[in-house]
Amino acid sequence: MLFDMDIALWLRAVRKERGWSTYKMAEVIGVSEPAVVLWEQGKRRPSVPSCIKIASAMATPVEKVVLMALLDSMPVIV
Repeated sequence: MLFDMDIALWLRAVRKERGWSTYKMAEVIGVSEPAVVLWEQGKRRPSVPSCIKIASAMATPVEKVVLMALLDSMPVIV
């Protein structure tokens, strides 16, 4: 499945794979460290412009990052 984890878990996983601190990830993406922490905690979702920066920094298709962020914020209807 393409979107088998939410954006918060994915961000933490790819950051740790690279051995980056939250500060380093924020620096590479061009956002504040608190923004990265809030994303990883699932308290905030990255904006579309931030998703584009994340995708570029992580060598990941932009569509994947944007869709993870958008789908993760949608309510689940059962």
